[in-house]
Amino acid sequence: LLLSRFAYPNNLGTISSQHRRSSILFLRRNRSVIMESGERKIEGGGSQHHEPNTQHELQPQPPSAPTSSNNNNSSRHKPSDRHETRKDDNPTTTTTTTDKDCCGAMQDVSWNDVFYIAAFGILGAVARVYIGRIFGGDCEQSEEGAGDFWQASRICITANGLTDRRGGALFLDLPANVVGSFCMGLLSASAAHPIPWLRKDHHLQRQTSWHKGLTTGFCGCLTTFASWNTQMVVMLDGTYAENGSQILSALLGYTLGLFTAVAAFLWGRVVARMWQNKKESNNHRPGLHTPTFDNEDEEDDEEQPSEKKSKVMTDAEMSSAMDQITSASPADARENQTPVLIVEASDDPSVAMESMGDQSTFLHSMGGNILWFTTVMCVVVLFLLFAYGDVNGHYYFYRRMWMTCLFTPVGAVLRSQLKQWLPSTHSVQWGTFTANILGAMVSILLEVVLARYLPADQVDSWLGTFLWALKVGFAGSLSTVSTFVKELV
Repeated sequence: LLLSRFAYPNNLGTISSQHRRSSILFLRRNRSVIMESGERKIEGGGSQHHEPNTQHELQPQPPSAPTSSNNNNSSRHKPSDRHETRKDDNPTTTTTTTDKDCCGAMQDVSWNDVFYIAAFGILGAVARVYIGRIFGGDCEQSEEGAGDFWQASRICITANGLTDRRGGALFLDLPANVVGSFCMGLLSASAAHPIPWLRKDHHLQRQTSWHKGLTTGFCGCLTTFASWNTQMVVMLDGTYAENGSQILSALLGYTLGLFTAVAAFLWGRVVARMWQNKKESNNHRPGLHTPTFDNEDEEDDEEQPSEKKSKVMTDAEMSSAMDQITSASPADARENQTPVLIVEASDDPSVAMESMGDQSTFLHSMGGNILWFTTVMCVVVLFLLFAYGDVNGHYYFYRRMWMTCLFTPVGAVLRSQLKQWLPSTHSVQWGTFTANILGAMVSILLEVVLARYLPADQVDSWLGTFLWALKVGFAGSLSTVSTFVKELV
């Protein structure tokens, strides 16, 4: 166990011949004590740590002790017996410890979830606004109204339903909803392999808060139900639309919005599974497969179905290994840097992988810090660019954008919390449903205020900018299409 941390990966360190020789001698002399200590830990369920008494337990065992120990090992190493012992001996302690650990982990992760959902929500809302501008938003405005550091887009595929341009069924947020639903399907195809373009054992696969930021934050804010529904209601009413009431276009807009989002989500899952299958096939090619303890156990089960091979080195194997190490010169020891792995016999793979916990925790912590710093820098730089465009460029669009960045996290986090607070059934996910209804109500209310009570010359004022940012940032991020489609499919 002391040397197993050097077994994988090989580039983390080597062991000198003196350390190998002393460790093997120690394990050889006290093998029975180590086995009995490990068994007592298993029986205790991990709730109490046993500290051996060096004056009593490290004494040489009588000849009859190994026999009784081996007899006990044959029965205690069964997975079902050990599980029943842990469950019956001290169920209260095990449950309390587990609940305490789980609650603490959930409390720690919840703050990370809030941060990543808010940060990626800002990125998703900004992407939604720009995608809407590229595919038709700029066509509804004059060159001055669509002013930016780049030239206004004239693709003109979508329409807002208010001007004399036809095509309101292809609403402004349709492309963003399609892209966001595709990304949601791509990132939610497998819980064990959430990022399909990375290896399954990549440390980013274990960043659960980062995954929630990508799905709930980015994809959830990239898609919006509130803005989509608001445009359809405005087209149905027709009071402030130059073309009047457009009932057929609005109904077609509802249909297209739903079916395109579902199709994009399913296509994202197909692409993710193709990606995952490609990664798995590459990992199983000859020369690229990394041996694991599970594979070794499967091979042992095929060879001896009735019993498993012991992972503890016998006396002859220890003597042979010690003779080879002793006879090796220091130069040979430096050249031969193959690590030695001594693993205690156990049916639980976590015991064999216990020594890799420190390394995995270190990589997980470092990866989390890098992700946190990168996310913060992206959001801060984006906000500063919008502020610079507002102050120096005098573009009111940038004023809208940095205000949108302020309201977006509130809507995104509130949506994620509603999903946790409200119970869900097999037929209705009340959290997402409530968030979409609230977002749609706030959005249509703000649209009425902007259209009826705000003069046209004050649309670009601070009040008009505030209301627009509240509608696009808060209401647009409070509602979502990608999560709704995920729960629907």
